[in-house]
Amino acid sequence: EKKIEGLKGILGSSGFTVVTHKIQNRDACQLIIDSKVVWSCNITTLQTGGGGKEDPLCLEAL
Repeated sequence: EKKIEGLKGILGSSGFTVVTHKIQNRDACQLIIDSKVVWSCNITTLQTGGGGKEDPLCLEAL
């Protein structure tokens, strides 16, 4: 999914290891650390392109 590429890019460039998994709710995007959801959003609200640097949601997740 192109919508999560920016999020993966900004987290990866900040030193995080990013692993993606499909979940039942196809519109959900969740960041999970130590089995806890620490951030989530509707995937349709993420912006495409820009490596996540221009997307306020990606910056919020970071």
